[in-house]
Amino acid sequence: MANFKSKIKTVDSVLTKKPKKKLPVLIKDSNDIEILNELQVFIPPLQEEEFKLLEKSLVEEGVRDPIVVWKEKNVIVDGHNRWDIILKHSLKDYSIKEMSF
Repeated sequence: MANFKSKIKTVDSVLTKKPKKKLPVLIKDSNDIEILNELQVFIPPLQEEEFKLLEKSLVEEGVRDPIVVWKEKNVIVDGHNRWDIILKHSLKDYSIKEMSF
């Protein structure tokens, strides 16, 4: 029984540890990325205050989460608001994660 409990502790410690480095993401030219209205309509717009807080965070702290792009179409799937802010402020330090769907 003690051996079983020690294995649970080991698994718990592995699951709760944060990765030491970020997963690699592809950096891409922003001119290649498109926004499809057909996808954007499914994303509820942020309230004005929410958008301002996100904008402040991205400008002051940087863009932490990658913009998720549909690899075969070069279309944004996740990160529309972040993308608007990146373009508005000409932010350079961001990443793109391409995914196939």
